[in-house]
Amino acid sequence: MKTITINQRFALENKIDNVNQAALYDYLIRYSPLFEGKLLKNEVYFVINKALISKEMSAFKLKPDTIYRHLKKLHKKGLIHYAICGRLNCIKFTEKSKEYFNQLNQL
Repeated sequence: MKTITINQRFALENKIDNVNQAALYDYLIRYSPLFEGKLLKNEVYFVINKALISKEMSAFKLKPDTIYRHLKKLHKKGLIHYAICGRLNCIKFTEKSKEYFNQLNQL
């Protein structure tokens, strides 16, 4: 299990109205350095494993298909770029994510 925090101010400012989405977003930001990188559209994306995320976020009882839906919503909100490359789920952080990442580093 991994440590997860929810930045309520950031979540409200970015219209993340679901605590599970906020927790997933924190997980992605916090642990992305551990993910494999993949070149896609001449940019580096992080390869994510929904089953592993489900296991590591077990307190939230998220199934891989639920994680998929949350990723799509985070993409719609402009917080991540989400793409499927073959059978791989890939994400890239947007400019909005820099604010969250900077706040995380100030803790």
